[in-house]
Amino acid sequence: MYSIILINFSIFILEVFSLSGLILISLRLGKAAFIAFLSLLTITMNLFVVKQITLLGLYVTATDALAIGYLFGFNIFQEIFGKKEVTKALFISLFLSLSFGLLSLFQLAYHASPLDAYSPVFIHLLLPYLRVFIASLLTFLIVQLFDITLFSLLRRKTGGRFLT
Repeated sequence: MYSIILINFSIFILEVFSLSGLILISLRLGKAAFIAFLSLLTITMNLFVVKQITLLGLYVTATDALAIGYLFGFNIFQEIFGKKEVTKALFISLFLSLSFGLLSLFQLAYHASPLDAYSPVFIHLLLPYLRVFIASLLTFLIVQLFDITLFSLLRRKTGGRFLT
């Protein structure tokens, strides 16, 4: 049990640092790459939100590192480009996530060929997932809108002195 705790924690730390690096690289590639990467994180978080792990004795979702990375990137984006652009990026991420959900529904609707060994896996993974996906997206939207509002309020109240 102790080794699992250390392994999961090590993976978590490695993932957080890797995400931080990828976010900085995507920022260096430009605004479009940065929005695309944040959108990828949104889709990935909503896909893997159902995976449960033990982290330092707590039961959490495996997407917690992705959420930390996303919030790190999201706040950097708001710091550089402002409230209007970060709100646009949020809705782009939401649009792409909803598109992923819709495209998943189409894939589930197809009748598989008798040779398809993976159709039951997709059905098992994605069918119950759609309800979780919608709840996760709504939570994501509410939290991000709150983050944008709070960050803007703090920036206004402090004159931006403590936020850079």
